[in-house]
Parts: sequence; C-alpha cells; structure tokens
Amino acid sequence: MAERARIPGWIVLLVAVLAAALWAANLWIGLYYNGEETIIGDRGTFGDVFGAVNSFFTGLAFVGVIYSIAMQREELAIARSEMAQTKLILSEQQQNLRDQNFATRKQVFEATFFKMLDRFVALTESIDIQGDEKQYLKGKDAIDFLFKKLQKRYFEAKEIPSELLGENPPSLFDRVYNHFFHDYGHEFSHYFRTLYTLLNFVEKSEVEDKAFYMKLVRAQLSDSEAALLLCNYISQNTTTRFNMIQDKYGMLKNVDMAHLIAQENQHLVDPKAFGRTRSNS
Repeated sequence: MAERARIPGWIVLLVAVLAAALWAANLWIGLYYNGEETIIGDRGTFGDVFGAVNSFFTGLAFVGVIYSIAMQREELAIARSEMAQTKLILSEQQQNLRDQNFATRKQVFEATFFKMLDRFVALTESIDIQGDEKQYLKGKDAIDFLFKKLQKRYFEAKEIPSELLGENPPSLFDRVYNHFFHDYGHEFSHYFRTLYTLLNFVEKSEVEDKAFYMKLVRAQLSDSEAALLLCNYISQNTTTRFNMIQDKYGMLKNVDMAHLIAQENQHLVDPKAFGRTRSNS
C-alpha cells in the first residue's frame, strides 16, 4: 500500500521557530510601544496582546484542516484503487486455481480412463473359445466366432414352424439368445460388465467432452463386437442404465445393418443408439 507523503522535519521546525518569533515580536510590541515600557492594563486585557498571533495560528489551523482533508481524500482514492487491484488479483488467482484444479482432475480422469480402456482391450484379447473344428480362437477372432454362431442359430430358428412352438412362445430373438447365452454366456458376460463399467465411469465423470472418450471406446469395437452389443441391448441381460448410455452416445453407430439379427430387430432399439434421431431413422 502506498504511504502518505510525510512533511519534512525541517519544515515543521521552521514553522515552530517562526511561530515563536511572531509570538515574541507580538509580545514586545505590546509591552514596548513607541520604545517605552507600557502598562498592560492601559491597553486592554493581557490576552488581547496576542490577538494577531492567535489569528495567525487560527489561520494555520484552518489550513491544516484543509490539508488533512485533502490528504484523507488522496488516501481514500489510493485505498479504493488498491482494493480494486486486490479484487482483480484475487479474481485472477481464483481463476488460476480453478484452471489448475480442472487440469488436475482431467489428468486424473484420463489416467484412470486409459488404464480401464487398456484393461478392457486386454480382457477382449484374453477371451478364448474352441471352434467347430476343435481349434482355439482368441480375442476378436473368438468374438467373431460367437456372433456367427448366434446368427446361424437365429437363421435356423426362423425355419421352425410356429405350430411346433406351442402357445404364446417367446419372440424369435429371445428364444435364440437365451439358449445362446446359456451355452456361451460364461465366455463374454464379463466382457459386457467391464464395458459397462468403463462407459459408466465416463458418464459419471465431470470431464467436459464425454462424447470424445465414448468415441474412443466405440472405435475399439470390431464389427462382431458391435453386433453382439446390439444383441445384449435388446436382450433381458442388459440394464436400463447401460442402454441409456448407449442411446446417449450412439454406441451402436458402427453396427452393420446387413446382419439378419440387426435388420429384423432394429425396431427394438432407440434410434439414438445408432447415432441418429427418430426423424431420420
């Protein structure tokens, strides 16, 4: 804070000496008028002798008051200026802290996100299954095999006459997928739980561009993975929140609609999950 300007000491001393000199001169004039010592009583009360000096000091006092007021106004102006600067500095510091906190939170989020994404990819690669020819398939090849197996069962089930199904049979998809999940669910159910955990982590975070990270996840899915995700979406094994996240971020956008299952069951999926609105679906 700027300090108020101080009056130099020599000026104060000079004023004091001048005042004393004026007081002494006024006293001499009162006592020795025309060179002769006089009786004070003949000239009025003793206090009147110092009338001129009193008037002088009264004037000085008035000037001092004016000077003090001017200095106070200057100090108030300086104080207001410094308060405004302090507010500006505090505002900038708060903004810097917010930016730092945001950057820190984003770094923590991205570190966790990419670690979870790596675990999801590793889990996908760890899936292994025995093929029809007794060969072992791993990773995306295993998932591709599972989806082709599901499609084959779906196509075969379409050929079964409806009269052989009894009264009020479940839908074609439910019949096929339920049996398929019974046979192979242990191979990929953990896959969907891990995927849901990853998507839900992004959705619950405070990061700004959530869609960007969802696209990164979607880009990891092969054609068969996206198709199986569609089947899980319309099955009884999904959850409302899992499907809501897929709707919100268009997680089924890359599904190949040439697949028979996708063609015949897309009406069960919210068009937003395919990355489009109802008006252009």
